[in-house]
Amino acid sequence: MRDLWSRGLTHVRQRARRDRGCRPCGSYGLDWDGPAIVYVLTQAAHLAVKVGIAKARPTPGTPSRVDLLSRRFGWVPYARLPVPTGREAYRIERAVLRVWREDLRLPPHLGPQQTEGHTETVSLDAVSEEQAWQHVLTAAHPPGPPQAPSPAPV
Repeated sequence: MRDLWSRGLTHVRQRARRDRGCRPCGSYGLDWDGPAIVYVLTQAAHLAVKVGIAKARPTPGTPSRVDLLSRRFGWVPYARLPVPTGREAYRIERAVLRVWREDLRLPPHLGPQQTEGHTETVSLDAVSEEQAWQHVLTAAHPPGPPQAPSPAPV
């Protein structure tokens, strides 16, 4: 049985062999420097909620990521947050997943046979769509450090 490191390394090698590169440097999918969205989707059939990221403007003639997931797997859009770059969208998505996996200790709710991006899902019983959306907004606009009170005017 291979450990996570060697599985990840194998994955990188496979992508490099296809001349596509790894996620941040690849010529496919998300435009890391262009406008993007962070989305929250729900799926009633499996009582699941999903966070994800996509290009803000898909390539002409191709469906958006949200439309594709809706048609193939029955996801229903709940909310979308436009962000300036794919890098920012990725940062927000990772922060939400950190809350779900580390803070709340929630496993992925669905498996790979049930949807694409199954690792970005949680149970609707554990996190409502509104809570998931609040996690996105909090990650997008994290609270700053506490500010010292301004001195009183004299």
